[in-house]
Amino acid sequence: MSAATFSAFRFDGRTAHATAVSMRLDDDVLIVEDANGVVLEREPLPAARVSDAFDHAPRLIALSSGTTLEVPDEGGELARVLERAGFKDSPATRLQRHWAVVMLALVACIGLIAAAYFFGLPVAARWVAFALPATVEKRLGTQLLAVLDGHFVLPSVLEETERATIVRRFGEAARKAAPDVTFRLEFRAAPMVNAFALPGGVIVVTDALVDVAGDDDAVIGVLAHELGHVRAKHGMRQVLQSAGAGSLAGLMWGDFSGTAASIPVLLGFLRSSRAFEREADEFAMAFLHENGLSVQPLQRFFASLTPGWLGVSTEPVTPDIVKGLGNREARGARIIVVASGGPAAKSGVQIGDVVTEFGGRKIDSHGEFLRAVRRTKTGVEVRIKGWRESSGPGPAWTEYETTVRLAERRTAMSDLPDFLSTHPPTAERLRRLGRETEKDTR
Repeated sequence: MSAATFSAFRFDGRTAHATAVSMRLDDDVLIVEDANGVVLEREPLPAARVSDAFDHAPRLIALSSGTTLEVPDEGGELARVLERAGFKDSPATRLQRHWAVVMLALVACIGLIAAAYFFGLPVAARWVAFALPATVEKRLGTQLLAVLDGHFVLPSVLEETERATIVRRFGEAARKAAPDVTFRLEFRAAPMVNAFALPGGVIVVTDALVDVAGDDDAVIGVLAHELGHVRAKHGMRQVLQSAGAGSLAGLMWGDFSGTAASIPVLLGFLRSSRAFEREADEFAMAFLHENGLSVQPLQRFFASLTPGWLGVSTEPVTPDIVKGLGNREARGARIIVVASGGPAAKSGVQIGDVVTEFGGRKIDSHGEFLRAVRRTKTGVEVRIKGWRESSGPGPAWTEYETTVRLAERRTAMSDLPDFLSTHPPTAERLRRLGRETEKDTR
């Protein structure tokens, strides 16, 4: 049987030069000839490797000699000739021609990736974290501590006796509640009130935390939470999960540095951080219960750190407001929402009020007002001064003054995960988890 002749380009496998040739199929033998009709290649079709067919793309035919033929096939004539000669596309190629199969494969692929992301990665990270030699994790923790010492923290300035007391008390409590956990306390001077666990059992405590706590029992509670991170190897698992999520994103998008590839890493980080924090909270409650310690000192400590809630939303002062105020200086923050039943509402603050002073501090901008509120702790009473639009005869705006006692925030914003899962449990979660502990330890 003699079939049609096809124009092609021949690559000999030794150079990048393409030679124009003709190709035909006699029975099941593929014959390649140059422009003068000289036979260059002759090979049985079953011995050749033919690429899958794609619309508007040439077919590639690889011969055993190392030669590759690039054959245009816009009309699909080559595909029909190959089919008559007994050549069959791969099962995958045949399935790709059916939209239902393609959609089913896409759904299955998405399902597999989601399963790997939400279930496979955490399980694999946990297994690897506990399978790693302890020396590897300790080396990582030591390196991270060296980075912190070099750039972010300073040597502790706490009295040696105070540090020794905390180390002794926490060591005794840990031997009773978690004798199988190896850890090391490191005190450092830093402006933030914090404690955090590094891989390898290193727990860093800032001097500011000890100073603000003012109670060794509260410090013990915070350290118990961090010991929960150490015991569950949360730090190492977080590193492994983030690396795995990055690998999956790279496989999907092919760009590890792109924004799309970083989204799954961030989402996975946030999700696992919340789970790790809950697990560490529960460990801390069991730790305190085992040692007969009350959760109340820890609750008081976190309540003292929680910014007070005023119950308003504000916006910058606009030119129209300045004009209404008689072209006074454009400063302050304008109240646009007052939460029903909140501290501001109870003190008579109204929508439309312009706040120019908060707690004795002049408010020059909207941002300054927000910062002033965030710096004010729960239970603190502050005086608010400003301007209010009049509803009756007389001046359009009048000065007003009121006193507000900031309450505990309705939704604990600190319930969001902190960087590297290092934030201790919030007062709200301590109350929820510690009710039974309190009953037993009062």
